[in-house]
Amino acid sequence: MKQSIAIDDVKVGMYVHSLGKNWLKHDFVLGHFLIDDNETLKKLKNSKLKTVVIDTEKSLDIGNLPSAKASKSEEKADNQKITSTSKNSEPLFPVTTGADIQLAKKACLMAAETVRSLMNDSRAGKALKLESAETAAESILKSIDRNPHALNAITRLKSRDDYTLQHSVSVSALLAGFARGRYSQEEVEEITIGGLVHDIGKINVPDQILNKPDRLTDNEFVIMKQHVLHSRELLNEANFTEKQIDIALMHHERPDGKGYPFGLGDGEISEIGYSAAVIDVYDALSSKRVYKKAWEPSQALKHMVKWGSDQFNMPTLVSFINYVGVYPVGTWVALSNNCVGFVIAQSEDKLNPVVRLKLSLRDRRTLDHDIDLSSSDEVISAVVSATTFGLDDDFDV
Repeated sequence: MKQSIAIDDVKVGMYVHSLGKNWLKHDFVLGHFLIDDNETLKKLKNSKLKTVVIDTEKSLDIGNLPSAKASKSEEKADNQKITSTSKNSEPLFPVTTGADIQLAKKACLMAAETVRSLMNDSRAGKALKLESAETAAESILKSIDRNPHALNAITRLKSRDDYTLQHSVSVSALLAGFARGRYSQEEVEEITIGGLVHDIGKINVPDQILNKPDRLTDNEFVIMKQHVLHSRELLNEANFTEKQIDIALMHHERPDGKGYPFGLGDGEISEIGYSAAVIDVYDALSSKRVYKKAWEPSQALKHMVKWGSDQFNMPTLVSFINYVGVYPVGTWVALSNNCVGFVIAQSEDKLNPVVRLKLSLRDRRTLDHDIDLSSSDEVISAVVSATTFGLDDDFDV
């Protein structure tokens, strides 16, 4: 039986079935787990949660459970904080189709080749060709207009090679989707191009620093940071717009004034600069690098929320979480019903997306049907790798 109880009444031995929809009020990656020690209990009680849902059948001997003290109106108010977006009010979330994926793959390939060509031209001393960036941006926006989450899923499938190239495409795609509904169509096109060229200055960073598999020395980091100024110089020379230059110049600035290159503080960074900073970090954390494994998006977002307002403009970060989802489309997950599948669409409940089931772990039976977790008793038990179960992790429908 599932029962909601007040956070003060939670004890060791209880099995938490749900922490509610307000993902920002706690620091647990999963919403269900056994409280098996005092450290976990303390962490839960130190959160900002007022209630949790307990599964009495999975709990140990815990005696009689008191009822929750928090009112439904309080819970509803908490949930609205994470499901609201500032200027962006999209219709409910499309299920990703095979046609969406094919269009997204085509857009990514075109954009990657465009960034490669722009970098090669710049290395050769040629002027940047804005027209080629515009064509790639059109392809990205066409894919986003059909299904923004399909493109986000494809851009996550990066290899360790050509990180700068692939990162530029990912940042462009994420910026483009996030900007829809917040800016005019002309500005969205402008921002998409800005994402593609935001790291163009890295062509002037030596390869042994850019691709170093270990931590950079202080002197090497000073050289690495110069790529932002190199980007500004190259974009200024080619008459890119102020917004596009802001994306390149401000994506490493931080509200606490400890970013670079200028140490700008809160209020000195532009709106698009705040967005670029959030997206640049999110994509870097969730990408494979020569020196680290990729974090799952839910893990990356958890850490970004924990790092807080010193590192990010929090309204921008919350809006981005609403856009991309805690478990983005394409994320492979294991469910409480011992099935494995991947996220196929978002729902209003950011912790409970729509999942396409692909395999039953009980009898190794293949599956191919969807389950909307926001209207189901099943929950995500873990983020997994498809290859662990002998499945192809190349997201395809």
